[in-house]
Amino acid sequence: MSGPGTTLTTTTVRACTYQIQYESSQAPGEIKTMEVPRQEYGEAFRFSGCDSQELDEGKDCVAGGASNGVRLLKNRYGQAVGTGSCCTSETNKVVEAKPLECDGFKDEYTKFNAVYLTASNLIRGTSYRTLFAAKVACLKMGHKCWGLFDDKCDMGNIMLVDGDLNITNSSFRVSHQSSCIYEKIHV
Repeated sequence: MSGPGTTLTTTTVRACTYQIQYESSQAPGEIKTMEVPRQEYGEAFRFSGCDSQELDEGKDCVAGGASNGVRLLKNRYGQAVGTGSCCTSETNKVVEAKPLECDGFKDEYTKFNAVYLTASNLIRGTSYRTLFAAKVACLKMGHKCWGLFDDKCDMGNIMLVDGDLNITNSSFRVSHQSSCIYEKIHV
């Protein structure tokens, strides 16, 4: 329930760069990596189909004897966003897809120990039980989330810091209960 002075934030990032880790059926466990830019937050990826005529990689595979060309990495909308191995009996499988940065913010944080921010700097109604969940929420909010605040630095009650308030190190206060702040890194 919202009351006077409550901030409700619904901003979602527009574009993320993902790191895709994948493996080949010819070398299971050998992980290859590629970056895929300009994708929605929460995107899903899979290898599906082949191309032998439009992409240089596909033409190279055909020239090398793989008549079907190259395997295509596609997003949930079926758009080709990358390539894998040549289309032979070898297949590719996505192992992990994680956002590296979204709307100019990395999924990395600078930690400040023994400091806190007053409640007016926090986004009300944002409390997370794990650092991972808080980081996901903050990255998803883009510029609307400046970073994270953990009131006892025990990863038990993590709140989001409002990105609209021009937070700087001079906003920090000395903590006597071991609080900590995580600043989201701008690209």
